[in-house]
Amino acid sequence: MKVTLLLLAAFGATLAVPVKTGNSVIDVTGTQSRPSYPARPMADYELLDNPGFETGALEPWTSPVWVVDTVFPQGGEYCAADVGNYWIQQLTDTVAGPEVISVTFWARQPDQPAAQAYDFLYGDGGFEEFVHFPMPDWRQFDVTAQLNRGRNLVGIRIWGYSGGGPGPDSTYIDDVSISVQGTGIAGPSQPGEGFPVRPSVGRSFRLIGGLAASVRDGCGRVVGMMTQAAPFWPVTDARPGVYFAECGKARVRLVLVK
Repeated sequence: MKVTLLLLAAFGATLAVPVKTGNSVIDVTGTQSRPSYPARPMADYELLDNPGFETGALEPWTSPVWVVDTVFPQGGEYCAADVGNYWIQQLTDTVAGPEVISVTFWARQPDQPAAQAYDFLYGDGGFEEFVHFPMPDWRQFDVTAQLNRGRNLVGIRIWGYSGGGPGPDSTYIDDVSISVQGTGIAGPSQPGEGFPVRPSVGRSFRLIGGLAASVRDGCGRVVGMMTQAAPFWPVTDARPGVYFAECGKARVRLVLVK
């Protein structure tokens, strides 16, 4: 396990107090300097399901404590909320580090001083933890630079905190995004269902999740087959019409990669 603290210089004479967030204990002040991150547009395809909690339920996120809330969401009608140093996480399909374009999320912590840990979960069973400092109002954090490009990403975990100010140690998050290379997302699809895809020469289909999927053209002819062992199918002929992908026993995504 690697624990890295992104501690930014404090200023002023405010007394530092201990805060626990994730696996980290740090001293913070009410005047902790915080970075300002510009909003980044989502590109290619979104790896996470229910990234903004707009289903009104937590799933497929998991947590022992976090709940979906309607108190001042950043966008839409819902956000996720927590009181105390507890985690919320989502496990994803395995993605190689270099394929990730951006990792961002919105957070706010009304009771100051406070801090927030977040963990990148990797395919070898390890994780790397970092800490930043949300403010009482919503701020978007771009944490892409902390991702280890030499490892396979399999999920993200975000924490609340305990200690710090006299309030209830509440944390809110919304619109979590892991953007991954590839365009023309087709799916997700349920077993036995198809969805339209319009490929072009020079692109490839990629199977994300599921054991296997067949690609059919608009006439119902099988023109490609993908499995976990061979997840790519190159587009060598730009046949007219609409293509469909049919999955087996598990939900799949099909992506047209560059």
